[in-house]
Amino acid sequence: MPMTEDDLRTALRAIPSDLPATPDRMGGIEHRVRRHRRRVVASVAAGVAVVLLAVPVALLVSQRSQRDALPVGTSERQVRDAMMQYAAFSAYWQGRAFGGAAYGRDPGVTGVVVTASPPPTACTIASMAPGEPGGTQSAWVLGTGSVIAKDGQVVAGNGLTVTRFLWPVGVTSCDPRPSSGQAMAAVPAAAAGPVASDVAGAQTFADPSRPALDVEAVYRRIPDDRLTQIGRDVFASYEKWRAGIDFGTPAEQNQRVLQGLYDWLTAATTYGEPSATGLPGGQVLLTSTEWAGTAVVPDGYHVQHRSDPAKVCVDGSVDGSPVQHASSASYSDPGSAFTALDGPCP
Repeated sequence: MPMTEDDLRTALRAIPSDLPATPDRMGGIEHRVRRHRRRVVASVAAGVAVVLLAVPVALLVSQRSQRDALPVGTSERQVRDAMMQYAAFSAYWQGRAFGGAAYGRDPGVTGVVVTASPPPTACTIASMAPGEPGGTQSAWVLGTGSVIAKDGQVVAGNGLTVTRFLWPVGVTSCDPRPSSGQAMAAVPAAAAGPVASDVAGAQTFADPSRPALDVEAVYRRIPDDRLTQIGRDVFASYEKWRAGIDFGTPAEQNQRVLQGLYDWLTAATTYGEPSATGLPGGQVLLTSTEWAGTAVVPDGYHVQHRSDPAKVCVDGSVDGSPVQHASSASYSDPGSAFTALDGPCP
């Protein structure tokens, strides 16, 4: 039935006077945003705290396992190569090239066996012990070999030079006839103290400003638990000795290169004409026809030889030094002190 006016009044009086407020939708949104921000800030702060706390731990772990972190591209077989290479060096440093050792039979690295060569070479040959995994090659050689002019022929110069076996790739024994030996610059006189200075301080003809043998890089590649105390002591002794080496001025370095190349050529040419092979960077590899080994003539140097030691001449310069040459006139008498002569070969 239709609602009367009295019914409408009665219904209106029944409605509460304090109706609930309309929800504040914008305020709710702002509250949720602020709550979300607080959560983000709290999580970031917690993450930063974890990172800050982890830094000293990470540094400690990194320092502790630094030796075990292999350089990029280094395989386990290359690590064992380093073990053999350093053991050969450690034994050589101890004077064991001909047998006998100042520190007993410990080569400085566990799991490696080192033997010495008979005269006239002075080499140490290192290989992994039986049962140990191998490296990229079965053994590594370090040492020196003498090159004597054919039939003891007296030539201008010393009539004898020394080739080095500085961990040559592919060579696993030290043959008395050093076909794989390489002639290098002589050790600076100031570094002639240790018995191993002839190999530890030898420089390539291309860079006579530093040793050709990178002992430190090899040492750092060896796991710490493979090193003995003797191995550590040898490296400490080597570092101290290495820090005292003065490789001299460019002119002095150039003189060592000229003398090394000239002495090798005078001995090698008594056996015949060395063969020449071009190498990258303008270098030339000279190989003896017999057993004098090899010599690398660096870019900027020139040699003259016609299977006759009396006609050997070498000239060149290093690091901006004046061009000089070496010939029979560099020795006033056979075996006398070497003198580099000014200018190129005549």
